[in-house]
Order: sequence, then C-alpha cells, then structure tokens
Amino acid sequence: MSVQRALAAAQIPPERLGPARTARLDEGERSLYHWILGSFARREPPDATALATQAERLRIDLSVALASLASDDLVHTGTDVAITVAYPFSGRPTAHRVQLDVHEVHAMCAIDALGR
Repeated sequence: MSVQRALAAAQIPPERLGPARTARLDEGERSLYHWILGSFARREPPDATALATQAERLRIDLSVALASLASDDLVHTGTDVAITVAYPFSGRPTAHRVQLDVHEVHAMCAIDALGR
C-alpha cells in the first residue's frame, strides 16, 4: 500500500502533512517547533528552562507560541510546561518506538513511527 493510500485510509487530510502542517505558524513559532523536534531527535524533550531560553533567543512569548502550537495540534505541554507531545514524538513512553542514531524516542502512533 502506498503512503498516500495509507494516510487516506487513516483519514489524515493533506493539510496535516509536510509544510502545510506548519503553514499557519509565524516564523518564530515555526522555529520553536523545529527546535523542539530537534531536541527530541538529539535525545529528549526540552525542559521548561530550555524552552524559556530558546523562546528568549527567538524573541517570542513562550506562552503565546505554545498556545499557537497547541491550537494547531503540533505540541502539547503538561501543567509544568513539560512537552508531552511534539508530533510525531511523544514525551511519554508509548508502544511505538523509533531508533534515531544511538538513542530511541517514542512516537505518538505507528504511522508516526513509520514516518521516520
């Protein structure tokens, strides 16, 4: 089955894929999202201090940016600003794991794990 057919079967619309996924974000929000994904890829989700430091570097309001990312269903946080979800990664253990270089990260679902 092709990737496109699998995504259609899973009812994942085109606006949830590739560059369209982040099209509504401004430059700072998009940069923060990519930085968060990079943190997962390097080892683990960033903590609240690292998020605040990166937002300051980007000259953006962290709470506004996180609200925007949550609104677009890209990043979700817990009450302590810990990243619980940064699609396609999970900040909490799941049954779906992906090996990145020498470390393992958790994916939100099997389709996210296959997208690696």
